[in-house]
Amino acid sequence: MVVGAAARLGPVLAERNLLGRVDLVVSGLPWQAWAGQDGRDLLQGLTAALAPGGTFTQFTYTLTRWAPPGRQQHRDLRRHFDDVTLRGPVWGNFPPATVFHCTGPRPVQ
Repeated sequence: MVVGAAARLGPVLAERNLLGRVDLVVSGLPWQAWAGQDGRDLLQGLTAALAPGGTFTQFTYTLTRWAPPGRQQHRDLRRHFDDVTLRGPVWGNFPPATVFHCTGPRPVQ
């Protein structure tokens, strides 16, 4: 187990010879974590961590997905993945959640 910042995902995986070999990453990070250059770096590191057939799943509150950070995150996900599917709202979650299911990672320079 590793406890640390999501921004350290790349170095942590590299230390374990797992960079580019991860099958699934699930995130509940708030939109603010994905904002600005830090968020772009985080997404770049995430796509580099995933295996070619890897999947990234992001869950968030449904209502916040329409806010500017949520719309920007959706655009960024579409740039970094071949397929981005939205699922939800998940009414069993309170507040209701939306799930972004992303496959076909493609690191963007």
